Amino acid sequence: MNAKVSVIIPTYNYAHFLDDCLNSVFKQSYRNLEIIVVDDGSKDHTEKLVSKYGKKINYIYQKNSGLSSARNMGIKNSTGDYLQFLDSDDLLHPYAIEYRINKFKLNPEHKLLVSKNKTFSIVKGNSPKILGSWPLQRENLDIHLCYFNIAPPHAFLMSSEVIENVGLFDTTLNACEDYDYWLRVIAKGFTPKFSNMGLVYYRKHKSSMSSNKNNQYHHDALLHIRLFKLLYEDKKNNIENNLASSAAFVCGLLTTLSRLRENSEEHIDELMNLVRPSFDNLFSNLNDQRLIYNYEFMYYLMKLNELSILYRLDKNIYDYLVILNEEYLKRYHMENNFKILIQSIFSQNIKNINKSNLLSLFMQQSMTHFKNFLQNS
Repeated sequence: MNAKVSVIIPTYNYAHFLDDCLNSVFKQSYRNLEIIVVDDGSKDHTEKLVSKYGKKINYIYQKNSGLSSARNMGIKNSTGDYLQFLDSDDLLHPYAIEYRINKFKLNPEHKLLVSKNKTFSIVKGNSPKILGSWPLQRENLDIHLCYFNIAPPHAFLMSSEVIENVGLFDTTLNACEDYDYWLRVIAKGFTPKFSNMGLVYYRKHKSSMSSNKNNQYHHDALLHIRLFKLLYEDKKNNIENNLASSAAFVCGLLTTLSRLRENSEEHIDELMNLVRPSFDNLFSNLNDQRLIYNYEFMYYLMKLNELSILYRLDKNIYDYLVILNEEYLKRYHMENNFKILIQSIFSQNIKNINKSNLLSLFMQQSMTHFKNFLQNS
């Protein structure tokens, strides 16, 4: 018998979006579904809308307690072998669940799959009008999670085994609660895997979480503080604290710090206190002789150089970046036959180009811009 999938849909005053959301679930090619709608105290016509579907939906009403609380209520009432989270303003492609379930069958060791996703604002006819996509790297998603969140919640389909080991969502967070959850997932040793099949749609609108930038940056800061503790202080976590994950963390930390300086003073001192120990941990991994072939490290080194150009950073941070670049370039020029295949997002978009020459050119240009920026700052 096919595995059961619990589709958990938290909602609050989103009746005007909920019908599209539910229709995308009922159109799923995969049929063994348990649909749970958790109404977090809505004051609109949500209950009336859901009632027309009768017993097809397990409708749960609770006093307004927040998104994480509503997701947790859905988890507690779920009986599926797998869980699909779906916010009530978002959509699933008709084959979103089936394709990922098939991939689970082919790779039973995988416990968490992440699919491609597109952004949209409105539904025209029966299809969402696509605006763009949320870029998703294809490999080493645990490393990329040390930078920032990698996909919206409904791009993830997980085994109930993950829930049993990780627990529930943090109800103290008003944003980034999903990112916090995925960090706890990788800390428990569950590595998300990319699924090249399956697609989900993320709706962008004025009242969506991602539209409130100040709230987003505030919670980004909180999550980078938590991630620092996971990477460097919590000895019980299963995150491999290697060169690439350290570089990814530093890149995310500096990005958040730069954004806060432009928008808010909150958490700046806390994040600044993490800069030196974060670079120290990064430098401690530079003795790895495989540095030249560490593709993810190179990817985040390029991002760090871009950061130095885009944002005005502290002189101490400049100095750290100069040392990091010089150490990398010293090793780079020591390699006689430097052959590189980019195993990052770029490799998905570049065709018929000598990738080793491209990367070499990018690094040289990045260093030139970086040094010029230092001289002019």
